[in-house]
Amino acid sequence: LDLDSLTIKLPVDVVLVAPDYGNMNRLPIIFDMIEASKKWWLAQFNVNLQVSLRGLQSDLSPLGSYSRHIRQLHHWEGGGRSLTVYVWSELSRVGDGYLGQAFIDHGIVAMAGTAQPGGDSWLDEVFDHELAHLLTGPQHEDDTFLAAVLELHNRVVTSEQRKRVRESAYLLGGM
Repeated sequence: LDLDSLTIKLPVDVVLVAPDYGNMNRLPIIFDMIEASKKWWLAQFNVNLQVSLRGLQSDLSPLGSYSRHIRQLHHWEGGGRSLTVYVWSELSRVGDGYLGQAFIDHGIVAMAGTAQPGGDSWLDEVFDHELAHLLTGPQHEDDTFLAAVLELHNRVVTSEQRKRVRESAYLLGGM
């Protein structure tokens, strides 16, 4: 099967986590993040992200021993069969100061929803970076969108990254 010319559909759940439903003021910004990412994934990888967005009321913080808590949240609060990105509406960092972190074995990402280094316009880059980790593994690659540190806008994708993303997306999604 020649995957090069096929548009691949990849289901992704995005869950905006807020302490209460009255505090979903970041929703329009998350909509913008998703739309920017959908365009970028289609242009870069010919992958059509099939995003399902929902909100979740939770005071669970992804700080400290957050990896265990996120896995519990995912298990008990509606994690599905698709890749899932949890965006904390009020946090600027998750875990030990990260903008986002992929839990590859669980198919989930924890992501800060505010105060990115370049402002809200960088949320899509963090989203894209972490989502790609779920598809390609934990390795970082300097001078590409998978660089270890997000210091400036970097949307460079290598041909090897494109190949790995497309192969994994096809296995998880399809045509």
